[in-house]
Amino acid sequence: MLMMRKSLSTHPLRSFTSLIQAEKSAVFNCNKETLFSIVDDAPNYPKFVPWCSKSVIVDQKPDHYLVELEVGYKYFRDSYVSKVYPYPHDKITTSAKN
Repeated sequence: MLMMRKSLSTHPLRSFTSLIQAEKSAVFNCNKETLFSIVDDAPNYPKFVPWCSKSVIVDQKPDHYLVELEVGYKYFRDSYVSKVYPYPHDKITTSAKN
C-alpha cells in the first residue's frame, strides 16, 4: 500500500486577501510505479480526473514540464499552469499559478 498526500494552495482571489488552501491524504492499494505512471500521465487527465476538461503539456525540459490545465463544472471554469518535476518511480513535485 502507498499513501499519497496532496496539498493545494492558490494565489489570492480577486476579492479576497487570504489564500485558499486544501490538503487531502489517501491510501492506495497499488505499488509506487503504478501510481507514479497515473499521476505523470498529464495529457490524459481529462479521461479520468473529474472536472478536468483540458490538460496540455506546453513546455518540456529535461527535469520538468509545464502543463496547462482547465477544470470546471457546468458554467464554472478555471485554468492554470502547473510546473511538474517528476522523479520517476519515486515522487512528483508540482507548483501551480493562474
